[in-house]
Amino acid sequence: MNDTDTIAAIATPPGDGGIGIIRISGPKSFAITDQIFKSSDRNNCINRKHGTFNFGKIINRSGGVVDHAIVLIMRNPNSFTGDDTAEIQLHGGVIVLRQVLSMILKLGARLAENGEFSKRAFINGKIDLTQAEAICDLISARSERSAKVAINQLEGALSDEIEYIYNLFLEITANLETTIDFIEDELPENVFKGIFDKFCECELKLNDLIHNWNEGKALRDGLVVSILGKPNAGKSTLFNKFLGYDRAITSNLKGTTRDTLEENYILNGYPIKIIDTAGLRETECLIETEGVKRTEKVIKNSDFLIYVIDASVKIDHEEIDRINSFPQNKTLVLLNKIDQGKVVDFKNSIEISLFDNNSLKIVKDKLNSLIEKNLNLNFSDILISERHKNILEEVNKEIIIIKKLFYENPETNAVIICNHLGLILNILGEITGKVYHDELLENIFSRFCIGK
Repeated sequence: MNDTDTIAAIATPPGDGGIGIIRISGPKSFAITDQIFKSSDRNNCINRKHGTFNFGKIINRSGGVVDHAIVLIMRNPNSFTGDDTAEIQLHGGVIVLRQVLSMILKLGARLAENGEFSKRAFINGKIDLTQAEAICDLISARSERSAKVAINQLEGALSDEIEYIYNLFLEITANLETTIDFIEDELPENVFKGIFDKFCECELKLNDLIHNWNEGKALRDGLVVSILGKPNAGKSTLFNKFLGYDRAITSNLKGTTRDTLEENYILNGYPIKIIDTAGLRETECLIETEGVKRTEKVIKNSDFLIYVIDASVKIDHEEIDRINSFPQNKTLVLLNKIDQGKVVDFKNSIEISLFDNNSLKIVKDKLNSLIEKNLNLNFSDILISERHKNILEEVNKEIIIIKKLFYENPETNAVIICNHLGLILNILGEITGKVYHDELLENIFSRFCIGK
């Protein structure tokens, strides 16, 4: 792969649509576009100003019209990639888009790799790695909060925070190196205390960012919430109530739900995969038994559990033991059907009747509180990914070493501390891309779609 090549790709999702976009970026972008695009005003793209749109026709080698089109001209360095870029807007049919892309590739462009446009933007200094990752997060956002955090990161909020911490470490290093230069002289009494205090400030800011990882993970990956219980306890009814429509079949017959059903749901801005499971009970029915096995597998992969009990029917010891085996800090226990008479008591349970409209609100509020308590959510607009978390934890390892050296004798250990501070600067640099290697870039940009 050559970063000076001219690359091209379809930038819109496959399938029929009102519009389809082909993106071309690189030194030959305008020359290639001129060979296939005939503007209605007969002016060439290569001579047009930055940021201009032009209507015309896509013409094949035989002079036939392939489609009507609009071409947007973006000149370097003011394009997304930082290179000359042309975007061709066509009708959104798969055949036409593929036909035009084939024409472009035959004229000297090559097909872009996954995320290559964004990679070029990074290499050309238009974005850093946190902003590149934010693009990916914004595309895949499943809630308004996810999108808000992603756009905040794209605007540079995380970059600015990391840059601030990086510069603090840089300042600490410079101050400490100054003490080394004057090690033979009498140093001010509080010089090392001042350096150490600033060092502790860095540590606090890093830990604040690490603390936000749970929330970032929840927004990016979503949470899995499984509804459990014996047959006919009201699991599927609760599932349907959450969704607002009848997704699962409900009846008074035991074993109606024999397989797991799952749907996506947004709870207080957080994407939730909510799963309706087969009833947990001993059965001789082979199909129902398989459903129970699948339920047990789902439990292991769930972040939170909602266990529904039929409060109008006596509970046995087997069911009590099963509920007690679940992590209490991640499980809601619902006593359902209290309108039919309550014969069950269970510690820390929530009494509801799913025929009461207020009960669903109670369940949602309790589930939301459970999630917030477990994830320690602080609703920050600066959230880190797992990659950032792993890097910051590496920094923390160096911090532990440096603090020990400070406690022992900062004056004697100043050179060693500076060496470890240099390691921290290199490690931190990987977050924004001040320091990078090909494997890192491949890992990040390979997750992008072609055309972005």
